[in-house]
Formats: sequence, structure tokens, C-alpha cells
Amino acid sequence: MKVLKLFVIAFFASALVIALVLTPAVQSQSGPTEAPALFDNLTNGFTDQATFDADRAAFEAREEKADGLGPIYNAQSCVECHQNRVSGGVSQIMEVRAGHSAADGTFVAAPGGSLINSRSINTTIQERVPGGPLITYVNTATQVSLVSFDIDAGVLNTMPDVPTTGHSFPAYSPDGSKIAFSASGNIWVVNNDGTNPNAISVEGTDFQPTWSPDGTKIAFSSARTGVPQIFTMTPIGTEVTNISNDPNGSDRMPTYSPDGTKIAFQRTPTSGINPVGKIWTMNSNGSGQTQITLLLGTTSARPTRPMGRRSPSARTATATTRFTKSPLVAASQLG
Repeated sequence: MKVLKLFVIAFFASALVIALVLTPAVQSQSGPTEAPALFDNLTNGFTDQATFDADRAAFEAREEKADGLGPIYNAQSCVECHQNRVSGGVSQIMEVRAGHSAADGTFVAAPGGSLINSRSINTTIQERVPGGPLITYVNTATQVSLVSFDIDAGVLNTMPDVPTTGHSFPAYSPDGSKIAFSASGNIWVVNNDGTNPNAISVEGTDFQPTWSPDGTKIAFSSARTGVPQIFTMTPIGTEVTNISNDPNGSDRMPTYSPDGTKIAFQRTPTSGINPVGKIWTMNSNGSGQTQITLLLGTTSARPTRPMGRRSPSARTATATTRFTKSPLVAASQLG
């Protein structure tokens, strides 16, 4: 048994020695010498100068429609982008790509591909980001209308299936998917393309809607109690609440603070000699009502529009106020 153990030990020792002897020595390796790149339009030695110049000429060649350019494109030659500091250099031109994040976090390209080419051989086929920004406004016929930033598209819709006149105060929801507006004293909500209109109030006394930053509430002014007050409700017209609730004041033009915790509005006393409107703020539930302007003239509030969208009204505004992103309220005065 002892002999067997000695044999096994001797066998493994021999194997270890053989492995050490036969293992090749590790030798240091160095890569090829980096070719010089001096941004001087001279070859770096990879090819001769004549070939380099011919390749650069092809890189700088400008294509036209007759050469097959289009129908959509970003540039007419490679060098239009890649020229910092010489032909073939890095690009400082930004590409426009569009898409969205799926539920699992993966990127989903826009229909037709993520790349949005900035040029085309015909404006009718110009690529644009799907669902791009729109402007909503009240036209001269007092109808809420939609227009895209693409001038060629023009007016897209004038809100079908709603009262034909009396539209005012259109306001985009924070995500841009819907528009709230007042028509004939009722608050309506429609999709941002003008489809699926719904009257979410039917009192005939409601106007000036504005969305909370999280899109869960719409604040508006209503005279359903006899004197205009600030109310809130959900985008489907439920949970209607009078939050300003002051019969001695006529409350109009609510606007939310960016964080949704405050509402600014105009309050005009219902009695007194020559009553004038002042700017007030309150918590989003109506508590903590505070007058913040003491000017001699009339000041008023006007809703802001989220996401860089604009909803100008046809009404004439003599004075306005709005929350800024800082803890300030900007106001103007009608003396």
C-alpha cells in the first residue's frame, strides 16, 4: 500500500515537471504603430496620396436629384456632416431620432424607423416626428381649431360635434393627448386631434379650464352658485368641488403652480365702491387663501400651457399672471 502511494506521488510530480518544461514562455506583444493623423488632408501612409485624394473627392461629391438623391435625406454629401476639422473628420451635425420606451424599458422605433430625415425633394413627403407639437386656438368664428407647426398641413380640425360657437380658453393636458375648453358655458374635453369630444359639465356657467400638472384635475371658474368660483373636477367630470367657496368674491382664471400644490386666480369683490380684481393664491384643495397683490389697478390670472405648447385665445387680455418655475408669480397690471 505504501509503495502505491509513493508511485502516485511520483507520477504527479513528474507530470508537474513536464508541464513546466513544455509551457512556452510568455512573450510581450505590441500592436502596430499608430498611423499619424494630422488633419492636414495628407495620407497617413495607409495608402498613397493619389488614392487618398481620389477617395476624398468622392467623399466630398455633392449629389443632386438628377443623381438619384432622395426622396428623403439629411445631407447632399458625406462632407456636409463630416468636416471637423477637415474632410472625413468627426461630425457635429445632430440626427433626429424618434421612438418610445416600451414597458420593459427597450427602445421602440417610430413607425418607418427611428431616423427622421431633415430634408426631402418634395415638401409633401417631408419626414416629421410622429405626433409632433400642435397649436390650439380660438378662430374668428369662436371655434377651437388645431394647427400643426407644419405650414403645409394648415388647419387640421375645427372640433366636430360640439356647439359651433362660443368656444374659449383651450388648454392642453400635461401629456398633450387631450384639450379642455369651454363652449357655451360647458367644459369639454377632446383628443388632441379633435376627435372624441365629451362635455364633462352641463351647467351652462363654466369656463376657463386649466389642467393640474399631473393631469388628474381640471380647475375652472363656474357661476353655478350665482357668483363665479373656482371649482375642480376630474377629466371625466366627476368629483366636482367648489374650492374657493367665497360668496363675497368673484373668482376667475385659475392656474396651477408647476408642482400642482398651489392655484393662482383673480378675485374681484362683489361689493364696495369700484371693486377691482386682485391676484390670490390658495392650496390646491382651496385652503390657505392669500391675497398677494396690493396694486391700485386690476390684476388678473391666466392659465399657463404645459410642455411648450401654446393655446392662445381670441379674447383680449388686459392683464395676466402666471406661475414661473421658481416660487414666484408673474403679474401685470391694468392701471
